[in-house]
Formats: sequence, structure tokens, C-alpha cells
Amino acid sequence: MAFLVVAGQTLTFTITAINLGPDPAPAATLSFSVDEAFCTQSAILSQGTFVGGGNFYNSLLGVVPVNGSATLTVTGVAGLDGPLFSGGSAGGGVSDPNPVNNSTDND
Repeated sequence: MAFLVVAGQTLTFTITAINLGPDPAPAATLSFSVDEAFCTQSAILSQGTFVGGGNFYNSLLGVVPVNGSATLTVTGVAGLDGPLFSGGSAGGGVSDPNPVNNSTDND
């Protein structure tokens, strides 16, 4: 997804993985990437650990219970005027019996 930004503009991305069931997600992951024109100031993960940093995060969440969630919040500043691209994805570590309820949304 692309956002039009102004250099120096502060942005916060919130990426949330929600497990709608029917089973716990035993090895959940959450990934997020943002354009190199974004200068990360902070990244906070509600559970687990992340590998990477700067403009790419691969989060290892561990177990996310049914109806549970995990969130990655990344804050930073746009380095240039113009479009800024970002994207995210999540996985549960097992086959999903109901992939129809999967979605992504950049906030």
C-alpha cells in the first residue's frame, strides 16, 4: 500500500495478527516492511521477538490463542516527499482450516 507523505512527517504503523480460531496458532509470525525513505525511530512488539529492524521486521510471536492477538507498532519519520510503500503479512505456523477469514490492512 502507498501513502503520500511529506518529508519530516511522523508516521505510526500498527500491524495486528488476530487468531480467529478454531485452534491456537502455535508458531505465529508477523512480517512488516516499509520503504527505505522511512526512518524508523521505534518498534514495539506486544509478544515474542523480531528479527531485522529498520525497514523490515520478521516477528516470531510464539503461541497466539484463539481470539488472541499480537501487535507490532513501528514509528518513524518520512525521509522524502511522495509515496511511501508498506506491507505486512501474518501466519499461524499450521494449516489454516478457514483461510476465508484472513485479511490484511495497513493502518
